[in-house]
Amino acid sequence: MKLQVKRVRFGDCAVLEGRRSRLIVDCGGSSQAPDGSLSARDFAYAAIAAQVDDLLPTHILLSHLHPNHYRGFLALGENCPPLFRTGAQVGTAYLPWTLLGGKAALAPAFARLYLAAPPRTLAHGLARELLELLARLEEEAEELRPVQAGDVLPLDGQKLEVLWPRTETALSRLPLSGGQSFLETDGPMEELCRAALAGAPLGGELLEVAAKLEEALAAYFLLLHGEALAAPARRGALSRLNELRAQADRLRHTLWGEELRP
Repeated sequence: MKLQVKRVRFGDCAVLEGRRSRLIVDCGGSSQAPDGSLSARDFAYAAIAAQVDDLLPTHILLSHLHPNHYRGFLALGENCPPLFRTGAQVGTAYLPWTLLGGKAALAPAFARLYLAAPPRTLAHGLARELLELLARLEEEAEELRPVQAGDVLPLDGQKLEVLWPRTETALSRLPLSGGQSFLETDGPMEELCRAALAGAPLGGELLEVAAKLEEALAAYFLLLHGEALAAPARRGALSRLNELRAQADRLRHTLWGEELRP
């Protein structure tokens, strides 16, 4: 089995390839190639295109939910730079485990960022691209499987042990800004966000959609972490989530004017 770490300038991408299958770990992005000729999506793909554009069964793994580690996967199935353009469908998409205590701990924060963060900010982009990624993987991957420390992934007759994430440690112990953990900062941020939404034009509608968006995202995450037989229900939850995203986008357009995408 061969491991290659690919040059993608900003983010990461590695390809672990055997005789019968391969695993792509992350597919980062970049502002541009050194000569300025490639966009963010193009550059992530260009690093691995020639190697993976074939019929060898291919699985993908996301180490964590930052766009510079998954932005390249957003072009799966598109008729533009060539990852899987003519190759086989993605087999299993392995995602980082996000449940904590049986609850979708990240759902409130992502819903809040999607609805309330200003246009063209890193915060809104983080939430928007995650939801775009989940929708794309539902279309292009045969299976979605969240993994955490201790899980074992089969690849080409070998077994790969997952060492991270330890979700409880990552969310409740690792320090973020100000030395506080994610869970310690999330509650106060939610209160600030609700107060800001309530005081904004269309505040009542914003709060209503915010609650529904959070509920729909939590429902999807819970189904995502369930059994494979939950896939039809999960896609139904994603459809509901997309409907609420459309409502949120209309409200954001009213608040911010010309929307969001650079």
